[in-house]
Amino acid sequence: MSAEFDPAKMIRVLESHGVEFVVIGGLAAAIQGAPLVTADLDIVYATGPANLVRLVSALRELRAVYRHQFGRRLEPTVEGLGSTQGGGHHLFETSSGDLDVLRTAAGRTFEDLRPHAVRVDMKSANALILELEKVIELKTAADRPPQTHNSRTWSRGSSSE
Repeated sequence: MSAEFDPAKMIRVLESHGVEFVVIGGLAAAIQGAPLVTADLDIVYATGPANLVRLVSALRELRAVYRHQFGRRLEPTVEGLGSTQGGGHHLFETSSGDLDVLRTAAGRTFEDLRPHAVRVDMKSANALILELEKVIELKTAADRPPQTHNSRTWSRGSSSE
């Protein structure tokens, strides 16, 4: 399934199902002015049982299937999302583009990240977005420095001093 990337739609669906999550990664940085383009939505989700049920429901509405399954069509389940197998990283293709659903990012849970997130309205989607400095911190901790290779520039959203 090769879909046009529509992160606002993914966020609207997640929000409409009451999923607790924080947007991290390139999209969170770009929303805050970092000069980059991203092709996927990265989220860290709350792992409580009720949230897992809501998350699976939202993923089903988005017609999510696991990426890179060598011809197999694997759909998300509560048991799968509740598992720490594979590091708790769930990489999906959806009807609105690629969606990376993570239990943790650089060892940090939803509960750890929530205090460092701000609510942002984007194209009728209202989401918690991780603060830019924390996005940079996560990427650096995961040994994946910001794509511009200059986190000072990235954090300002501009290359001028």
